[in-house]
Amino acid sequence: MRTTSCIALALALAACGDRDVGPLDPLPPPRPPAPAAPEVVVEPSSIPEPTEAQRAMHDRYDAVAAMRRALVRGELDVAQAVARSIGPVAAALPAAAEPLRGLVPERAARVAAASDIGAASRAFGALLEGCGRCHAAAEARWTFDTPARPGDAEGERMRRHEWAVERMWEALVVEDHDRYDLGAAMLADAPLGEDAALAALVAGVRASAAAGRDAPSMGARAEAYGDVLARCAECHRHYGALEAAGVR
Repeated sequence: MRTTSCIALALALAACGDRDVGPLDPLPPPRPPAPAAPEVVVEPSSIPEPTEAQRAMHDRYDAVAAMRRALVRGELDVAQAVARSIGPVAAALPAAAEPLRGLVPERAARVAAASDIGAASRAFGALLEGCGRCHAAAEARWTFDTPARPGDAEGERMRRHEWAVERMWEALVVEDHDRYDLGAAMLADAPLGEDAALAALVAGVRASAAAGRDAPSMGARAEAYGDVLARCAECHRHYGALEAAGVR
């Protein structure tokens, strides 16, 4: 049996040696090395560094914006604390704006001394008129983006009010009558609502906005804006009371 196994193994090996298995597949070529990462050259920015006066103005703009937010929410103490932080700019100003250096701090002091939200809001309107006058004298001009107008659905009512007040605020800062009219026109047509007390407040907002829209000077428009802001704060206070009572 062992002899038979050996003979079978020999015949199998011989058969393998006679079979034509064909050429072997060639090995794939080696991958080329990855290209070197391109050198990144950082060009110096073409945007000039802000001047000392510009940095001071940016800080002041942020403070004035914070004051406005506090007044709209009815937070008189917060608005007055911000107003007290606004002092004269130490940096050099353009010659035409130099006589106006103390205008905004003087009007901020009126906000800080106001006895109630209404008086503070009207003083704030005068402050914004001072901002615009100084910017015009310094020929400091810039543009604001204009977001899309909110829709006419009832649920969009407060967003429309907010959109309108924003345009009026921006207009006073840069003395732009057309931009002011965008916001005033929307508020002048604001729906009154069903609640009697709320409708009376909205009617006051409409009247103030219409007066501002028809006013010829930025001073008069700033006064109307102050009235609008005061009525907004009162409306928000009343609206909050309605929410607490479950009416809204």
